[in-house]
Amino acid sequence: MIRLTMTLLMLASTAMAAAVEDDPEIAKVNSVSIRKSEFQDTLLRDYGQMTLDKMVDRILLRQEVAARKIEPDQAAVDKRLAAFRSQFPTEDALQGHLKEAGATLETVRQGIAAELAVLRFIVTEKKLSVSDQEVAEAFEKNKASLGQPKTAHLRHIQVATKKEAEAVVSKLKSGGDFKKLAEEKSLAKSGKVSGGDYGFVPPGTLPPDIDKAVFSMKAGETRIVETKLGRHVLQVLETKPPKPAEFAAVKENLREALLSRKATASLPSILVPLRQKADIKILRQPKTSQP
Repeated sequence: MIRLTMTLLMLASTAMAAAVEDDPEIAKVNSVSIRKSEFQDTLLRDYGQMTLDKMVDRILLRQEVAARKIEPDQAAVDKRLAAFRSQFPTEDALQGHLKEAGATLETVRQGIAAELAVLRFIVTEKKLSVSDQEVAEAFEKNKASLGQPKTAHLRHIQVATKKEAEAVVSKLKSGGDFKKLAEEKSLAKSGKVSGGDYGFVPPGTLPPDIDKAVFSMKAGETRIVETKLGRHVLQVLETKPPKPAEFAAVKENLREALLSRKATASLPSILVPLRQKADIKILRQPKTSQP
């Protein structure tokens, strides 16, 4: 009887260990664990129905676009793809981001093409357009936010201790390669993905302590900043002053944004008839939050 009980306990322990391994901790709050399954269940409960509705709508729109043989403007696809690529300071940073996201440039291109084909369908169906006057009025209304803010070209390595941070700075002063040091030493994902290179960043996009330090630094300066996450070796390669918006430079992007806004506003009137004629079967209703 004792031997049977011990065997059952061992089996239960093994099963629990396997369950824990399959359901890792993703956060801890005062020693209380939040596991992956809890996180996923909460997301499903709070946002499941909304997400499912969006997925259904996306499929309906893409099916209608395919049925009508609507193709996106390839020049517009190339322009969007170029804008996406320009967000990354180096090719390594771009490839690292794609790898992390489980994507490729081709899948990004396909996503952009599908989005623009849907936009073309809605614009054509609803006969949408944006006048020059609307563009000019939007420019005047949003001029302050349309300009380019001051930016700093930032590189970053996060380590745990002051001693480690000082050792990194010492190696940099001796001619050490920042990218290699970031890949080897940094605790931040950016170290592995882009060699710690953030490219040009504007104020307000970084944690407050780091943001304050970066925008008080001069080009070529390296500084150690302490936060609750550890020590951060910051290096500013270059700074750019703010640049006011010029109408000629932004008018076409502004026109596209206004057209997209009109298309989004028209979506319900497009989707209602598509849903009415579609064969939609919800095989398992997502859980919803209790009021």
